[in-house]
Amino acid sequence: MKSLLFACAACVVALPAVAQDTAASTETTAVTEPGVSSEYIRAYDVAMARISQTLSHETVAHLSLLAYSAAAAGLCPDLALDESAVYGALVASTHDALDGATKDEAQQHKDFALIAFGVLTGLMLEKAVTEEEAFCTEAVEYTQSVGADSFLQQVSTAVPYSAGE
Repeated sequence: MKSLLFACAACVVALPAVAQDTAASTETTAVTEPGVSSEYIRAYDVAMARISQTLSHETVAHLSLLAYSAAAAGLCPDLALDESAVYGALVASTHDALDGATKDEAQQHKDFALIAFGVLTGLMLEKAVTEEEAFCTEAVEYTQSVGADSFLQQVSTAVPYSAGE
């Protein structure tokens, strides 16, 4: 299985084209791999087309990484969110491109960014649960490889992850 994190990063790279042509929302932007249903790809495409109309490419990439981290922390018993790092990243993401915005516009932008984070987390979880053991193994490896730069913390390394135990 390709890492969901890296598959997501590849999807986010395609966003500028989607943002420039909103009619492209019916085209597949998700990375196609075995085990990815056409329904999932369609849901991902619809969500990303809408999200990319409002949020910057950088914010979407950042929220995607946060969503991956939230999915991993929720699904993998050996991982937990670094809550202070996630909070800071969400604050930064919700204040993206707010120069000159009214108070109401700023609140709408913040609300949209938080909703986008929730949608992206749901999409990550939907894909991750189909290959839970591989997802959690990769999430632990990712956390170890990036160390302090991760939004995840390793809780335990005593036993390798096994789904359903």
